[in-house]
Amino acid sequence: MPINFLYPDPNKEKIMQELDKLVEILQRPKTPELKKNIRILRKFTKSLFIISHKKYASKELEQYYQKPIAPIQKQVVLRKLTQPPLPPPPSAPLIPTIISPKQPELKQNVISQLREENGILRYDTIEPVMESKDWQVYNFLEPIVKEALKRDPEIIQKPQFLENEIQKIAKQLKIKYSLDYIKKLRYYLTKNIKGYGKIEPLIFDPRIKKIICNSFDDIKVIFGDKMLPTNISFDSNQELNNFIINLGEKYGKKPSELFPLLDLELPNIEIHAEYNPITTSSFTITKQ
Repeated sequence: MPINFLYPDPNKEKIMQELDKLVEILQRPKTPELKKNIRILRKFTKSLFIISHKKYASKELEQYYQKPIAPIQKQVVLRKLTQPPLPPPPSAPLIPTIISPKQPELKQNVISQLREENGILRYDTIEPVMESKDWQVYNFLEPIVKEALKRDPEIIQKPQFLENEIQKIAKQLKIKYSLDYIKKLRYYLTKNIKGYGKIEPLIFDPRIKKIICNSFDDIKVIFGDKMLPTNISFDSNQELNNFIINLGEKYGKKPSELFPLLDLELPNIEIHAEYNPITTSSFTITKQ
C-alpha cells in the first residue's frame, strides 16, 4: 500500500494566522475607540444589507412590469330588455255634461247638456226624435187634442185617451206604435199646446236664470253667471211671431203692429216681448 505524504498548504497556514490575529483582537479589552469602530462597522454592514435588499426588490419589480399584461376580460351580463310602459294618451279636454234634475213625465223626455264647440261653451237640449210619419200623426192629433182640452184640461195626461186616438190614426196610416211612441207624442202635444213650445226645456231648467231671444235663430240663456248660446231656434220670424201671439192670447193679451209690446208677470216668471212682423221679433224671459 503506497504511502501518501501530506505537504504543508501555504494558503491554509496564512488563513490560520489571520484567524489567530482576530482571536487575539477579540480577546483584547474593548477601548472606547474600539467600541466606536464596532458601532461604525455595524451601521455600515446594516446599510450594505438594506441597499442590497432594495436593489433586489427593484429588479423584481422591473421584471414584473416587463411581463406582458393579459387583457382584462369584462364579464358581460345580458339583461332582458323590457319595453317601458307607454305614456298615457293626452287626455281630451273635459266637456262638462249636466243632466237636468227629475221633473214630471213631460220633462223627463229632455236631456240638457253643456257642450264646447270651437272653444265656445253651448247649452244644448236633446229631445225625442220625430220622423216625418210622426209629424203626420201629430198633425192629425193636434186639433183633436185642442178640442178635447176645452172639455177636460187634463185629458191629455190620460193614457187611454191618447192611445185610442193614436190607434185610429196608426191603422189609417199603417204604422206601428208602442208605449214609448205614445209618451213621445204626449210630450210634443203638451209642450206645444199647453206649454211654451220650443223653449219649454229652458223654462223648466232651474239652473237657467234668463232666456234672451234677439231673433228667430238667436236664443241665448244666462246659465249661472255666463251667457251661453243654445241649439234651440225658430224656423223663421213668422214662427217667432206666432209664438208671441199665442203666448199673449193664452193670458188674454194679443200683440199687434199697433201694440207690439207684450209684458206678462206670471208666477216666478216675467216676460217682455216685442212683436215685429217686418224685421224681427224678440223677447226676454226672466225667472225670479
